[in-house]
Amino acid sequence: MRERFLPCVKTMCRPHHREKYPADIVKLLGPPPLWRGESRNQYDAMLLGMAISVGARDIVDWVSVNDVTYHVWDARRLQAIKAALILARQIEVIEGLLKSTFDPGGPERSAIYYISGAKNDARRWATRFRIRQ
Repeated sequence: MRERFLPCVKTMCRPHHREKYPADIVKLLGPPPLWRGESRNQYDAMLLGMAISVGARDIVDWVSVNDVTYHVWDARRLQAIKAALILARQIEVIEGLLKSTFDPGGPERSAIYYISGAKNDARRWATRFRIRQ
């Protein structure tokens, strides 16, 4: 397969991707819809990988690849959000269980534990759980 791509806009791509991105396509597609903390390099790598896999040659191919990349990226983002929401709820449940079994007369726990310690223990539980996976 013969690739005929124009040089990439230097600020838009990583150095080894420059020869793969047509500058006019980069300009037309504009910047990706990334949220704060998301990686432009990862998004560009995904876009380039999809473009190579389908052999994008013209504007219709690139717009289609861009749309698919956006939807795949968004689906991965939503999966991460869903996992974070589930984890937050699990922490709330564990905190509630710890508070419900709190014995104010117990020698090892004070009233301060009821206020902040249970939440800290629940978070530690969640952190250990993620490490085990």
